[in-house]
Amino acid sequence: MKLLSKSFKTKDTFSPDAAVISLVTWRGKPLPLNRVFRQIRGALGKNSPLLIADCAHAGAVGFPSMNEIEADIICGDICKWITPSEWQRNLAFLWFRDRSLWEKATQIFRPYYLATPQEGTHLLARWIDPYEVKTVVSWLRERRLDRSRLLRRHQHNMALARNLSGQLGLSDPPESSILWIDDESNSNILLGELKQNGLAWRPPDGGLRILCRAEEQPALRLVANLDHKNVDDFPDPPVGCT
Repeated sequence: MKLLSKSFKTKDTFSPDAAVISLVTWRGKPLPLNRVFRQIRGALGKNSPLLIADCAHAGAVGFPSMNEIEADIICGDICKWITPSEWQRNLAFLWFRDRSLWEKATQIFRPYYLATPQEGTHLLARWIDPYEVKTVVSWLRERRLDRSRLLRRHQHNMALARNLSGQLGLSDPPESSILWIDDESNSNILLGELKQNGLAWRPPDGGLRILCRAEEQPALRLVANLDHKNVDDFPDPPVGCT
């Protein structure tokens, strides 16, 4: 992170138009984006690039306020930590710090389209399907997921991460609800449950990455030692989404 912030201080050697930084690393390390973005703006002033925060995994650190991140643009999706993980909808969100950016984006994205996963050719694409948006919005309204419920969800996710970290013998306590295991040969029975629910990935170069989502399955809630009175905070997915 120090190298990243220093690299923006030399105008002659590195002057990108935009910089995209994730709120959480692949291995679950939270990054202080607000501090980094302040340093970049302080060093470059008007020459500062467009600062973009990738918040696809904002749920891993408790859904911080967008204003606190101090990015010009925030992007991400809601399938990682909010909607059922198996949905994997081709639906992203964008947030803009000021109206001028919003107006520019409106003009640029007016003809926007999303490539379908079934097509191997990039030119074969479809327009945004209003049904996708309607389905997600209806689901969010039914679940009434306000900030307080998301915070409780994150607390349960962290409880699962700490418990699972202890069972797996990880040396460092988790800083987010993303766990990284260097030795994927661990035979913990929960890893099978996590993989089955699409919450664990094994990269080609080894290791195992786990998203600790306690609401996904009752077995995961039990491992996190969650109070049964709070189970109703995590209703089962709608019919057709399991």
